[in-house]
Amino acid sequence: MKEENHRTRLSTKEFRTILRDGMQHSAKKNGWNQDSTSGRGYAFQHWVAEVFCNYDQGIETDPQDALLFSNDLKADIVLEDTSRKHLILAQCKYVSL
Repeated sequence: MKEENHRTRLSTKEFRTILRDGMQHSAKKNGWNQDSTSGRGYAFQHWVAEVFCNYDQGIETDPQDALLFSNDLKADIVLEDTSRKHLILAQCKYVSL
């Protein structure tokens, strides 16, 4: 029996809208200027951390606490799940389209 794919499919346009709205929310919430490269970068990192946390309920790290702003050894986000002994490291790069 063939399994049906129940994942939601997004168009590129829909994904860009979700990304833009999420970044705007993160920037506003944290006082980052989206007109600056660093502000957009931080907003993108925060949005990615929120996506991970919303997807995996075992992650105990608050998205705001997950961001590494400097001296990060090329990691931008660190999320922890101590019960399963998982550590999620992410390197993020936002490129305006």
